[in-house]
Amino acid sequence: MRHIMRGIAAMGAGALLILGPGIGAAQAAGTDLCISINGEVRVQMGTATCSSVPSETGQPNRAFAKGANAEAIAGEVEGDSGNTARASGDGALAWAVYGDNNTATASAEDSTAWATFGDHNTATASGDGSRATLVAF
Repeated sequence: MRHIMRGIAAMGAGALLILGPGIGAAQAAGTDLCISINGEVRVQMGTATCSSVPSETGQPNRAFAKGANAEAIAGEVEGDSGNTARASGDGALAWAVYGDNNTATASAEDSTAWATFGDHNTATASGDGSRATLVAF
């Protein structure tokens, strides 16, 4: 009887080890996340997308996207520096491009924020389907 109990206990522990990583992988498969810093995509999972360009100053370009089909772009052309784009929510879009130290934050489903064509611009869209655009020439 003791051998049977030890076998069941050992099998139970092994089953937990086998299921443990599988459960984590299944949860990670449902995560949509992308992080790009200074031209390098550091994390890309699911359908979220992001990009950034290398900064020519000490201020990096940073793009963060979280949500199904979320997209974040920080810096678009050579010379863009210190831009931050954050898209959080399914279908959210944030672009901080064509300038320096711009911040675009879209923090709801299908929201869009553009901070572009200038320096030190901030655009924030925080409600479902909301739009925020700051364009400075």
